[in-house]
Amino acid sequence: MIDSFLLIGCGNIGGEYDFNSNQYLTHSKILNSSNWILNKYVFDKDLDKSLRIAKKYNFKIEQELNETTLNKHNIICIASPTDTHFNYLNLSLKLNTEFIICEKPISNSILEIDNLIRKYNNKESYILVNYFRRFQSGYKIIKENIKKLNIKPVSVKIIYSKGILNNATHALDLFQFITDKKIQPQKINIIKKEFDFFRNDPTVSAKFISNDILFELNGNDIKSKKFEMNISYNEYELSIKNRGDLVYLFKKNKLIKKWDKLICNYMIDVYKELESIITNRSDNFIESAILNKTIIKYFINE
Repeated sequence: MIDSFLLIGCGNIGGEYDFNSNQYLTHSKILNSSNWILNKYVFDKDLDKSLRIAKKYNFKIEQELNETTLNKHNIICIASPTDTHFNYLNLSLKLNTEFIICEKPISNSILEIDNLIRKYNNKESYILVNYFRRFQSGYKIIKENIKKLNIKPVSVKIIYSKGILNNATHALDLFQFITDKKIQPQKINIIKKEFDFFRNDPTVSAKFISNDILFELNGNDIKSKKFEMNISYNEYELSIKNRGDLVYLFKKNKLIKKWDKLICNYMIDVYKELESIITNRSDNFIESAILNKTIIKYFINE
């Protein structure tokens, strides 16, 4: 049983996405149903947001954040804007917070990420970075199916929008999870780079090689909500559609498997992963940090 949990940030993924729905898409909704946590607190710089979430779920409100207030919580969840992630992570690590959930990306800065990696390696905190697709039970089944085929990817096509770091890394992290291959860009050809949504995270279209695999990133305009990825394996193709909720496996263009409703209640499996981290003391922080650094180095600060 966990004594105290603090959610920082009551916006979209903090509590707004599913406020009026039956799905589990936010930390607030799944936190409300997590009976293994005794005391549940929320904080947002906009007090009205805190009050709205606290009233709906009968949570307590943390009026301010400082070392004293943060230090009383066993789990801290950082669901605030990206620019705030470093400060909250840094302070949580300083206080040796037992378990931390952080929305992606970790930071927009390589220097900040390196700083966090050093502190993480010298602390006893565990950090779950919420690349949520890798935690879904359906994607774990898909990974096992691909592994049994003993096939190697030859090309990857990704369609996304609203920032290579904030959104394309979801696809790149999912590729790493499914294939157990790390992204190591070479022969990079940046076709288009546009700061259309985030001031420090461009939407990039590019081609590059990693582990002898050809990657194509296709950045759509900000009106698009399209998120798709195709992984080709010579005779086979894994086609990920509808933001990852629907996946097809083809062999020689013939459909052989289909998985659907993979992420319709994605936060349920995220918190199952959190419980696993609490038990097994193993997380995805370093892998996520390296991926974030790689994208910043080669596609943002190149």
